[in-house]
Amino acid sequence: MAEMEPQVMMAVLQDMMREKRKEMMEMSLKHLTESEPVREEWKEMMEVYLKHLIRSGPVMTTNDVASGPNDVSTV
Repeated sequence: MAEMEPQVMMAVLQDMMREKRKEMMEMSLKHLTESEPVREEWKEMMEVYLKHLIRSGPVMTTNDVASGPNDVSTV
């Protein structure tokens, strides 16, 4: 297995963390909406945060990162 450059590895790890946060927020939101009583302000806050995670960019593969610019600030 070839070694990844540090910038590529960081981008991949950040992307994986973003995807995990998104999954956790989706599960939490589902749990909150199914439990009684639902605290409306929590639901709204989590929906806003989930939208922020979704807007923060698409999930990138290692190939996408490797073919892009070699600048961590663009990831």
